[in-house]
Amino acid sequence: MKEILNYLHANFNHEIYLYQIANYFGYSREYFSRMFKKEIGLSFKQYLDKYRIEKAIQLLKSTDKSILEIGYEVGFSNENQFIYTFKKHYKMTPGKFKKSLFKD
Repeated sequence: MKEILNYLHANFNHEIYLYQIANYFGYSREYFSRMFKKEIGLSFKQYLDKYRIEKAIQLLKSTDKSILEIGYEVGFSNENQFIYTFKKHYKMTPGKFKKSLFKD
């Protein structure tokens, strides 16, 4: 599992699909999905989204890049997908999150 996570962490900013990772590591899609959930406690998609959002938070805090640029940089295919996923995790948009950093 450590090798799989290392691969994900190195490639999170690219399009990554469960079936690709499963094939790369020699597993069927179904087995890989069950194994990943059992070992990590999250589905593959949940884990990847969570990791991407964590990376986005770092960029929101440390750069002046636009929301669109950050979304693409952390691997989301479009701005709406990034905003939707961010809101799911933080109950606010990335723009509101960034503004909240500069209050006071």
